[in-house]
Amino acid sequence: MPDYDFELNKVLGWLKENRARRLLIEAPDGLKPEIIKKVIPALKDYTVFLSSFPFHGACETGDYEGIALGADHVVHFGHTQMVGRKLPTLYVPAYYYFDPSPSFENLDNMLNPDAKKIALASTVQYIPSLRPISEHLKEKGYEVMIGKGDRAKLSGQVLGCDYLALTSFLNLADEYLLVSSGDFHPFGSVFALETQVMQLDPYSLSWRRLDPSIVKPWFLREGFAWLKLLDAKTVGIVVGTSPGQKFLWEAEEAAKKLRKMGKQVSIISALSIDFNQISAMPFDAVVLAACPRLPYDDFDSSTKPLISVFSVLSGGPGGLRDWLRGLRRKTSPSLSEIG
Repeated sequence: MPDYDFELNKVLGWLKENRARRLLIEAPDGLKPEIIKKVIPALKDYTVFLSSFPFHGACETGDYEGIALGADHVVHFGHTQMVGRKLPTLYVPAYYYFDPSPSFENLDNMLNPDAKKIALASTVQYIPSLRPISEHLKEKGYEVMIGKGDRAKLSGQVLGCDYLALTSFLNLADEYLLVSSGDFHPFGSVFALETQVMQLDPYSLSWRRLDPSIVKPWFLREGFAWLKLLDAKTVGIVVGTSPGQKFLWEAEEAAKKLRKMGKQVSIISALSIDFNQISAMPFDAVVLAACPRLPYDDFDSSTKPLISVFSVLSGGPGGLRDWLRGLRRKTSPSLSEIG
């Protein structure tokens, strides 16, 4: 049976080499049952703390939690490193090894018969599957293109906030293929590309074709929120303080722009986004400068109109798309420059 690779020999070797004593483990909630069952028993020589924080992405860290617990080292499962750390940290992707070949007949039948160039990407757990899929496509005569993001660490890797592994081939590829479970990354890929994406689910080994119409509600919702923003007298800009979600420069630039429009603007900091708190705030509209996906995926969670800070900077709804394609990213200072 396929399984996640927690690379225990690597983890134990790293801990021994660095003379670790007290260890904080970070992981997405979906991996924690396996970590409790397989990883923690192997760490019997260390004082181990398993963080209850969900760690949706590598943009989130538990450094302050680790410091509070007196941890001297951190092992982060399920992601690759994105941001600097205050504690020595080992990132373990927890690759999920599976054989994609049973899906190849389905893939061949679904591909556009006129396609010649195919862009291929994956979320981090399934990166190992890119090689056999690429080899199969090349045997069939396709040119396979695998790109690299600027926030993602691995070639072919996409994040919820980085689809450059696919969008770098915008208007160059005839088909875009993504290996990922669920809807979060596939929907983000469709949104960033504004074209069809084929998704392989690694558990069911089935392919599906996603049409741009699936993200039409994202534009309709933010378009409605944008109209509310234009009429708003008071605006709250919520800036995230998680290391990879700290769009502070963008928040300050958006505040300048909105104030020039005559609006009263307050910048609110948030380690994590609580939509109950946001809904209770006395603002006519809320601009989010935290996780870029929140205004789209969690629009219905707030009673306040939600607008992406990237839309404010671009001057209209859907500004996140340009940012996901790598446009205007270089205008923002790095996280190290703003602390």
